[in-house]
Amino acid sequence: MENRNVLITGATGDLGQAIYKDLINNKNLTIFVHGKDFSSLKCLYPEETKKGLYLLADFSSISKLEKKIRVFPYHIDIIINNAGNYESAELTKLSSSNVLAQININYLSALLLVHHFLKKMKQN
Repeated sequence: MENRNVLITGATGDLGQAIYKDLINNKNLTIFVHGKDFSSLKCLYPEETKKGLYLLADFSSISKLEKKIRVFPYHIDIIINNAGNYESAELTKLSSSNVLAQININYLSALLLVHHFLKKMKQN
């Protein structure tokens, strides 16, 4: 396998951490971690944050995410979309901002990431 850049979204959660641990020893992969809180990223992934191998972005704001990935200096070959948000409540009891945040985090952010990186992915 050629060298590949992998982005793990939601890397601060339990599943994201497990995925990272599973992949980190593969010398053909450069792992980029995503989170919305830098202190959590730095605590869990001190080497990656030191090397700049992270994407700090809150996926609940699509416009902010778009700005972040537009200036992201690396290409990504593989996206492991692990970011997610779920509020256990009846739909009628959720605020409209909560519903929009869930849609942004769970659906639109993944589409935006793929849209941004797909051209390079196809070339590699």
